[in-house]
Amino acid sequence: MSKGEFNIATDQYQFFLVIPAIFMSLIIVTMLIAPYSKPETSDMDHFVIRKNLLYSAECLAFSDNRVYPGIVDTNKFEENRLQKCLGISGNTYGVILKLSFDDANKVVFVNKQMTDRINFCLREGSFMCSDENVYVLVSDGIGLKKGILNIKIVGFEK
Repeated sequence: MSKGEFNIATDQYQFFLVIPAIFMSLIIVTMLIAPYSKPETSDMDHFVIRKNLLYSAECLAFSDNRVYPGIVDTNKFEENRLQKCLGISGNTYGVILKLSFDDANKVVFVNKQMTDRINFCLREGSFMCSDENVYVLVSDGIGLKKGILNIKIVGFEK
């Protein structure tokens, strides 16, 4: 056996030892980091409810031949329509919507069984609540106006 053959064989053995060692190191690092990298999903339900309200033609979004996300149609601002649109009832979620534009205020309570519990949001407990103001355009049949939509959502902590 010549000296060059020995180097090739040694290099191959080192290659077969280094690759598994790197692979095992990656697995160990992943296992150590995984418990600390839990994504925050507790507010995801509230996020989805807000987006459905503003982007869905069945909810508040103005539509003629197409949907205009972020433009609130005042004709759609009624409890029964929003209850059907969001599909919430019973002990799931409650939504309070307050639309303010041109010195006018409209308020809708969706799922009153849960919106009555909004006062429980003031302290820590079994309820998860969110309150967000969204700047929107309002279509009242005459034209577009600037407005603010306050969305309060109450639900049980998961």
